[in-house]
Amino acid sequence: MVSAVIHVVIFVAAIGYVTVRAVDELVAGVFWPRVLLGYFARGLLIVVLLGLSGLLSVLGLNLLLGGISAVVLAMVLNRRARVQRDALLNLLAMAGERGIALEPVLHAYGAECRGAFGRRVEKLATRLGQGAPLAESLAVWPRLVPDQAVCAARLGTEVGQLGRSLRVAVEVTQSRAAIAHRLMSVAWLVFWPLVMLAVTFTFTSKFLYPRIQQILDDFDMPAPASASWLFGLGNQPWFNVGLGLALLGLMVLLFYAVLAYIGWVPLALPWGSKLFARFESTYVLRHLALVCEARQPLPRGLALLANSYPTSWVRRRLRRAQERIEAGAKWADALAETGLVTAHEVTLLRAAERAGNLPWILRLTAATGERRLTYRILSICQLLVPLLIILVGLAVFVLAASLFVPLVEIIKAQAE
Repeated sequence: MVSAVIHVVIFVAAIGYVTVRAVDELVAGVFWPRVLLGYFARGLLIVVLLGLSGLLSVLGLNLLLGGISAVVLAMVLNRRARVQRDALLNLLAMAGERGIALEPVLHAYGAECRGAFGRRVEKLATRLGQGAPLAESLAVWPRLVPDQAVCAARLGTEVGQLGRSLRVAVEVTQSRAAIAHRLMSVAWLVFWPLVMLAVTFTFTSKFLYPRIQQILDDFDMPAPASASWLFGLGNQPWFNVGLGLALLGLMVLLFYAVLAYIGWVPLALPWGSKLFARFESTYVLRHLALVCEARQPLPRGLALLANSYPTSWVRRRLRRAQERIEAGAKWADALAETGLVTAHEVTLLRAAERAGNLPWILRLTAATGERRLTYRILSICQLLVPLLIILVGLAVFVLAASLFVPLVEIIKAQAE
């Protein structure tokens, strides 16, 4: 029943996504028979794959196939789209730094790209040629460039640092892609050993141990108390419910990690603010350095970021910092109260402001925070590997011993 519901949900989501993409291309002016034929073939492929998955679910192999397919499909779908988005952002940054007009550059790049992405780039070039601002034009097609690019374009236009602001977005996008890859690796590393352990225990308690129990009954021998207690847990409703919820939580974690790797959901969440506040503050501090170099007041830069930052919980924190500044607080103290900088960094920023080298210190602080976050993620990975090996090893030992002890008792009885 659960497998059927999961297959129905996946089918509806996949068909809905294909339909939205087809409508998007029809609106973009693509030749409609080509669109209908192409997306009909994709829909048919989805039906075939789900049918194969349903067949394998009967054999008990859908979990392994589903996990591997999700990761492979995410990487395949994301690779080309990410390359195109990053290349477009890099092109915009390069043109902005060198003072090249964006319209002919985008027309040339759009002609080189295929499909809906190339047509959107050409429409972007046409819109810019009509006099529309870059930030507003990019906001019309939010998946055309990474989320940070719209914020960078708006702030760079306001302070007169468009090329350098877009270059900051390029650097942040590259670093975030690397961090997202590491986090997905952590989620994958945690997910599969625990899932395989749960599947092994369920199979042993439901199918294997009852047969051993039947053999013991044939010999009029009692089952060891430890084995009876351990495998009896598999027949307890509360244990099955708890195990199912734990597996569901791990699947949600893996699914979110895959979506974050693709870029459909934000990587930094407010629940992990102590870890991810540094992840977001690197972007904020780099842009504040540009604002400072443009000889603009930093509260104005915070206001621009608060109105256009792509992550909602960071926008709320920046607005709180803006309110504190309007109430008379120092900008560094206001950032510290939101958790985007530490108390030690506030002291450093104050000293840099008095010494006149604030832009350099802002960039140094951002780079240092980014390195610390990377080191923390690497530390978590290095800690999880031995812990998982020990956990799985102990679990396998307990399961093997619980199955081996009844066999020893049977052999002894036969010998006597």
